[in-house]
Amino acid sequence: MDKLEQTILEINTFVRKDLWQDFKILAFEYGSLKIIGSIDLSSNYTIEITFIATSFMEINYTWMTDTSKDMLMLASDEENLYLNAKYQIEEGYTLFKIIPEFFEEQEDFGFFVAAKDISFKTEKVYHFPPKSDTDL
Repeated sequence: MDKLEQTILEINTFVRKDLWQDFKILAFEYGSLKIIGSIDLSSNYTIEITFIATSFMEINYTWMTDTSKDMLMLASDEENLYLNAKYQIEEGYTLFKIIPEFFEEQEDFGFFVAAKDISFKTEKVYHFPPKSDTDL
């Protein structure tokens, strides 16, 4: 298993530990797409996924995932061929596929991001400071 596959496995393993996960785009700047996920995005997030050197994306701003299944994977050969022909994705980029909840049965549906690499952090980040230790 190479580094990229290991990273995807670790992301999916982390997401699967919760009963659900909501995701949204945090930022797209300097070519990096950052998405965050949590059970409660209104107060905090527990995972930040960064697509490094992003050249293409076809994605919603927010979505939910089914944590009983993998939510992130590499695009299939057919998806790579189709999207490359349509959008002319440059050589050297990897096409990632994100499966939002309620669309798992549609094999051809997903969000796509072409990037040179991917990284992630798993720490609880609050949008506002907690009022007390019990809020942690």
